[in-house]
Amino acid sequence: MNFDDPSMTDETPREIEALAGLIRSAGRRLEPPDSARQQALAIALDAWRGKSARVRRRRSAGWLAAGSAIAAGVTALVMHGSLWRTPVDVPPVARLERGIGTVETRPPGAVDWQLLDDQAPLVGGARVRTAPAGRAAVRLSSGVSLRLAENSEIVFAKPPLLELAAGRAYVDNDGRQAGARVEIITSIAKVTDVGTQFEVSLIGDQYRLRVRQGRVQLRHGTAQIDGMAGDELTIRADGAVERSSISPTDDEWRWVESVATAPDVNDLPVTELLNWVARETGRPIRFQDAYVERRAASITLHGSIRHLAPLDALTVMLATTDLDYVELADGTLLIQARTAR
Repeated sequence: MNFDDPSMTDETPREIEALAGLIRSAGRRLEPPDSARQQALAIALDAWRGKSARVRRRRSAGWLAAGSAIAAGVTALVMHGSLWRTPVDVPPVARLERGIGTVETRPPGAVDWQLLDDQAPLVGGARVRTAPAGRAAVRLSSGVSLRLAENSEIVFAKPPLLELAAGRAYVDNDGRQAGARVEIITSIAKVTDVGTQFEVSLIGDQYRLRVRQGRVQLRHGTAQIDGMAGDELTIRADGAVERSSISPTDDEWRWVESVATAPDVNDLPVTELLNWVARETGRPIRFQDAYVERRAASITLHGSIRHLAPLDALTVMLATTDLDYVELADGTLLIQARTAR
């Protein structure tokens, strides 16, 4: 608020001081962020100015009630819709690492949806949704990677529970953090990861589970079914579960790769990039010979692969070295020398 604004009258400072006293008299409230507090205070001050003459005629007896009402209004403005911001003392359960297109969130207790920025924290009870062309990569507090396809909506319930309301969600639990796990529940079934990569899809009443790596446990009614790498489980309308197969390098996984969060490979060896590409694409790495393997471990990369899909990142970064790759018929990435030794 600009106290040097020429539109302010001589009585403005007294009005501000009185307003501050009213709010203090109403007692302690949840401390909102400064930007939201200033916006709400400005609105309250405008209303106060319009009625300042009458308020000044009503002495202290009316001030306490008015202060309570204003403070309640400030709290309501801060907690409602786009003015809401997560209190800083509430620990986040997740954080948006990367968004493509429109990604929105609705915090617990809020009514309106608001745009979700990269690195924004998410608390328990928050909802996140993606637009028709939107995708999102979220890092859970457990370290597990969660990705959302377009037209998806998920609720961050109490960890490790996630509730998929619609769309597709992909989980990558690399097992680096002991005890980290995820359970995704829907209106039809619940799935628990056992150190794995998998996708859950709920489009209307069509439920599908795909396991890219590792193992999951699917609970549907009283049935408990194990899903292994390469399994695709579909629950039919009559409740029966059909099992088919899907390759870890199938094009159906490309949406997951498109929103992958690339690591910082600057000043790291080529092998670090290869490890990331292998996990993100499901493609094994093979070296042409021992010499090429040693080169990959000794060559230091320079630059950034931020926002590049894994195979694109591999192409770009290897172009700065004397190494190259080809994809074999089985999906294996063969790392070879670019020129003859």
